[in-house]
Amino acid sequence: MSASQAGLPSPLVTDTVFGLGGMGRPTNGTFMSVPKRMGHTMVDYSFRLYIGGQTVRSEAAVVNLRHLCEAHLPGRYEIEVIDTVERPDLAEEARILATPTVVRVGPRPQLRVIGDLSDHGRAAAVLGLPGPALTERRP
Repeated sequence: MSASQAGLPSPLVTDTVFGLGGMGRPTNGTFMSVPKRMGHTMVDYSFRLYIGGQTVRSEAAVVNLRHLCEAHLPGRYEIEVIDTVERPDLAEEARILATPTVVRVGPRPQLRVIGDLSDHGRAAAVLGLPGPALTERRP
Protein backbone atom coordinates (compact mmCIF):
# COMPACT_ATOMS: atom_id res chain seq x y z
CA MET A 1 0.00 0.00 0.00
CA SER A 2 1.44 3.37 -1.00
CA ALA A 3 1.57 6.43 1.26
CA SER A 4 -1.15 8.16 -0.76
CA GLN A 5 -3.44 5.09 -0.57
CA ALA A 6 -2.96 5.02 3.20
CA GLY A 7 -3.96 8.70 3.41
CA LEU A 8 -0.44 9.83 4.30
CA PRO A 9 1.30 12.73 2.56
CA SER A 10 3.92 11.76 0.04
CA PRO A 11 7.54 12.20 1.13
CA LEU A 12 9.29 15.44 0.28
CA VAL A 13 11.92 15.35 -2.42
CA THR A 14 14.48 18.05 -3.11
CA ASP A 15 14.80 18.98 -6.76
CA THR A 16 17.95 20.70 -7.89
CA VAL A 17 17.51 23.12 -10.74
CA PHE A 18 20.69 24.12 -12.60
CA GLY A 19 23.94 22.32 -11.84
CA LEU A 20 25.81 21.74 -8.64
CA GLY A 21 29.54 21.25 -8.57
CA GLY A 22 31.57 19.49 -5.92
CA MET A 23 30.49 19.92 -2.29
CA GLY A 24 27.16 21.49 -3.33
CA ARG A 25 28.74 24.54 -4.93
CA PRO A 26 26.86 26.14 -7.80
CA THR A 27 28.59 25.50 -11.13
CA ASN A 28 27.03 28.44 -12.93
CA GLY A 29 26.45 30.77 -9.99
CA THR A 30 22.78 30.00 -9.56
CA PHE A 31 20.87 27.00 -8.23
CA MET A 32 17.63 26.40 -6.46
CA SER A 33 16.78 23.76 -3.91
CA VAL A 34 13.01 23.30 -4.03
CA PRO A 35 11.01 20.94 -1.82
CA LYS A 36 8.29 19.20 -3.87
CA ARG A 37 5.33 17.04 -2.99
CA MET A 38 3.83 14.91 -5.78
CA GLY A 39 5.08 17.27 -8.47
CA HIS A 40 3.71 20.42 -6.84
CA THR A 41 6.03 22.92 -5.23
CA MET A 42 5.23 23.38 -1.52
CA VAL A 43 7.19 26.50 -0.54
CA ASP A 44 6.39 28.93 2.26
CA TYR A 45 9.70 30.84 2.31
CA SER A 46 11.93 31.89 -0.56
CA PHE A 47 15.49 33.21 -0.20
CA ARG A 48 18.15 34.60 -2.55
CA LEU A 49 21.71 34.40 -1.32
CA TYR A 50 24.19 36.63 -3.13
CA ILE A 51 27.80 35.48 -2.77
CA GLY A 52 31.05 36.92 -4.12
CA GLY A 53 32.84 33.94 -5.66
CA GLN A 54 33.83 30.65 -4.06
CA THR A 55 35.28 31.94 -0.79
CA VAL A 56 35.27 30.55 2.74
CA ARG A 57 32.81 33.28 3.76
CA SER A 58 30.50 32.46 0.84
CA GLU A 59 30.57 28.76 1.65
CA ALA A 60 29.82 29.53 5.33
CA ALA A 61 26.83 31.66 4.30
CA VAL A 62 25.41 28.81 2.17
CA VAL A 63 25.89 26.25 4.96
CA ASN A 64 24.46 28.56 7.62
CA LEU A 65 21.39 29.50 5.57
CA ARG A 66 20.64 25.84 4.84
CA HIS A 67 21.07 25.01 8.53
CA LEU A 68 18.69 27.81 9.55
CA CYS A 69 16.09 26.75 7.00
CA GLU A 70 16.25 23.09 7.99
CA ALA A 71 15.94 24.00 11.67
CA HIS A 72 13.07 26.48 11.27
CA LEU A 73 11.40 25.59 7.95
CA PRO A 74 12.01 21.91 7.20
CA GLY A 75 10.72 21.17 3.69
CA ARG A 76 9.05 24.58 3.30
CA TYR A 77 11.71 26.72 1.68
CA GLU A 78 13.69 27.39 -1.46
CA ILE A 79 17.14 28.93 -1.74
CA GLU A 80 18.58 30.51 -4.86
CA VAL A 81 22.32 31.21 -4.74
CA ILE A 82 23.65 33.88 -7.06
CA ASP A 83 27.37 34.35 -7.54
CA THR A 84 27.85 38.06 -8.17
CA VAL A 85 31.24 37.43 -9.81
CA GLU A 86 29.52 35.41 -12.54
CA ARG A 87 26.25 37.40 -12.61
CA PRO A 88 27.01 41.04 -11.70
CA ASP A 89 23.89 42.11 -13.60
CA LEU A 90 21.65 40.32 -11.08
CA ALA A 91 23.50 41.90 -8.16
CA GLU A 92 23.11 45.35 -9.69
CA GLU A 93 19.42 44.78 -10.39
CA ALA A 94 18.86 43.76 -6.75
CA ARG A 95 21.06 46.61 -5.50
CA ILE A 96 23.46 44.30 -3.67
CA LEU A 97 26.37 46.33 -2.29
CA ALA A 98 28.11 43.69 -0.15
CA THR A 99 28.39 39.91 -0.12
CA PRO A 100 27.27 37.62 1.25
CA THR A 101 23.75 39.04 1.42
CA VAL A 102 20.61 36.98 1.91
CA VAL A 103 17.27 38.38 0.78
CA ARG A 104 14.02 36.87 2.06
CA VAL A 105 11.92 37.22 -1.08
CA GLY A 106 8.82 35.68 0.39
CA PRO A 107 6.73 35.95 2.37
CA ARG A 108 6.62 39.71 2.18
CA PRO A 109 7.95 42.08 3.37
CA GLN A 110 11.31 41.53 1.75
CA LEU A 111 14.09 41.35 4.37
CA ARG A 112 17.90 41.47 4.00
CA VAL A 113 20.83 40.31 6.09
CA ILE A 114 24.44 41.03 5.19
CA GLY A 115 27.07 38.58 6.45
CA ASP A 116 27.72 34.86 6.70
CA LEU A 117 24.76 34.24 9.08
CA SER A 118 27.07 32.70 11.72
CA ASP A 119 24.99 34.21 14.54
CA HIS A 120 22.01 31.92 14.01
CA GLY A 121 19.77 33.52 16.63
CA ARG A 122 20.11 37.03 15.24
CA ALA A 123 19.87 35.85 11.62
CA ALA A 124 16.69 33.86 12.35
CA ALA A 125 15.13 36.82 14.14
CA VAL A 126 15.99 39.34 11.41
CA LEU A 127 14.78 36.97 8.67
CA GLY A 128 11.52 36.45 10.56
CA LEU A 129 11.86 32.67 10.81
CA PRO A 130 9.26 30.91 12.97
CA GLY A 131 10.16 28.94 16.07
CA PRO A 132 12.70 29.43 18.82
CA ALA A 133 15.92 31.24 17.98
CA LEU A 134 19.00 29.06 17.64
CA THR A 135 21.88 29.88 19.95
CA GLU A 136 24.52 27.73 18.26
CA ARG A 137 27.09 29.63 16.20
CA ARG A 138 28.52 28.07 13.05
CA PRO A 139 32.08 28.71 11.80
